[in-house]
Formats: sequence, structure tokens, C-alpha cells
Amino acid sequence: MYSIFDSASNTIQVPPEIFDDYMNAFFLEVGKSIDDSYVEGQGVYVPCGPAYPDLHFLFERVWLQVNPEDYVRDISAEGDGSQCMLLITKGQTPFLIMGLPLFKGYYSVHDDTAGRIGFVPHSGSTKNGPYFAASYPTIDLRDAVERTDYDDVTTHDSYQN
Repeated sequence: MYSIFDSASNTIQVPPEIFDDYMNAFFLEVGKSIDDSYVEGQGVYVPCGPAYPDLHFLFERVWLQVNPEDYVRDISAEGDGSQCMLLITKGQTPFLIMGLPLFKGYYSVHDDTAGRIGFVPHSGSTKNGPYFAASYPTIDLRDAVERTDYDDVTTHDSYQN
């Protein structure tokens, strides 16, 4: 999928064609149902409490990591963790826009002449990698979602009461 790296964007914007599938897979990984959140406009509002996973994105043959502290924000008025928002939003374009959550913890080097961007964790970062992939994934997200029973999240490995 075509991606744009945009350090001026506050969110990772997922194309509308795959947004619902992506969020269903995300919530399955968290061990929750998408019903535990609500989508208003382009925002996804969630409880602050669950342990959210590290996200990994593959660009060409390089995996980059996005930690929960990069994409989950406490938006409660008192800052007490009663309401959070994912910095993963439904985009309005047919491509990914990789915003600030991807850049956090990395130094990035832009090579406009060659049309490349490089990432390396900075000295205070908790990020691993970037890692080079030995091969490409063998299953598309949409295919994985179709093979999953979202009616019973308790069957997933990460489910916790």
C-alpha cells in the first residue's frame, strides 16, 4: 500500500477502505471488541486502561515500531486516564499517512534526491529496530480479518478478563 510520511500530521491515517478491518484486527489483539470504543468523526475513543500492543509497519523490507505511548493519548479533562483517544484515524485518501506517532523515538533522515527516508532510534528511545524483513507477509490484513471470529474475542491469545 502506498504511504506518505508526514511529520506535520498528528495521527496515523488509515485509508477508509481498510480502516474498519484494521481496527477490528487491532481490538482483537487488545482482547477487546470494537464495541468497547466509539468512533466519532475520524477519532477512535477508547478506555485508557487496557495494555495496548506495539504496532509494527513494513515499508519495503524495513519494519518500524510504534509504541502505545506514541499512539494512545489521555484526553480526559483532569488528565486522570478516564478517557483516551487513539492517534490512529480514518483517513480520507486511498493511502496511509504516517504521522508523528511513527516518528517518535526515531531520528529520521530525508533524502529528497533519492526519494528515501531513513530511521534510527535516538539514544533515549525504547524502540527496537528498524528491522529488515527476510520476507514479505504471506497474508493480507483483509484476509486475516475474514478468517477471524470477532463475535468471540475470548478465543484470541491476548484475551484477558
